[in-house]
Amino acid sequence: MLSTGFGLACLGIVLLSLSLKRHYLQVWPQNENFRRWRLAYRIVGYLCVGLALMPCVLADDLWIGLVMWSSMLAAAAFLQTIFLTYWPRHSPWFAVVAVALISVELLY
Repeated sequence: MLSTGFGLACLGIVLLSLSLKRHYLQVWPQNENFRRWRLAYRIVGYLCVGLALMPCVLADDLWIGLVMWSSMLAAAAFLQTIFLTYWPRHSPWFAVVAVALISVELLY
């Protein structure tokens, strides 16, 4: 359950960072489709961050789940910050790993 929550948190943080023009151009400098994708990235990013709360609460009670959720968001934000600082072009691979974490838990 918790890998699904962490995967959703990571995916949400990646999408929310890509909804900002500066980070979008860091990842795709030659692509000018920012205006087209900005709102979609933002909506799906907030949706993923909100959905990441559900596996945490289902794994434990409400208050422990909230603490785990906020810890997962902090860890995902830290990892995305490292990717955007040192390897901005590899940030989409972080999203692929997040989707893999979600699917691994759902398959088993």
